[in-house]
Amino acid sequence: MLASVDTSAWVVFSATAAEAQIAGPPVEYGAEEQTYATDLRQWFQETGMAMVADHQLQTSIERESRGTTPPSDAGSVHSEATGDGEPREASGSVSTAANNPRGGSSRRRKSHRRITIHELRDGRRYAEVGSPTSRDSIHELRDGTVYANPLS
Repeated sequence: MLASVDTSAWVVFSATAAEAQIAGPPVEYGAEEQTYATDLRQWFQETGMAMVADHQLQTSIERESRGTTPPSDAGSVHSEATGDGEPREASGSVSTAANNPRGGSSRRRKSHRRITIHELRDGRRYAEVGSPTSRDSIHELRDGTVYANPLS
């Protein structure tokens, strides 16, 4: 998207459409602006979405360590990006309150979801939400190290 500072006009460069969409008075743009928008979209798809997934993972880990639960589930992000070479796992929790018809109080039901960050040999990462790990899961790192994830 390109916004004009002189007028209330803007241009949207779509990944699927050949022509840019202009809202408002005509806006001058060229190949440089279109290339910048394309590069920014590509960065977000390759790196930005992974940063969002990593932030959600870190937030989930912090909440779990503090013993607090989020008011709602934030959802999941599928992404790939360059990483540090080791898969990471965390358990997040979501609580729901159900009214007790007898006393008017609420009880908490806690459900766990597992977020696993996988890294491929070429350095791309992706987050997998809700994947249970079994005792026979075997992982291979980029450097060739092979290990199994023991469950606690």
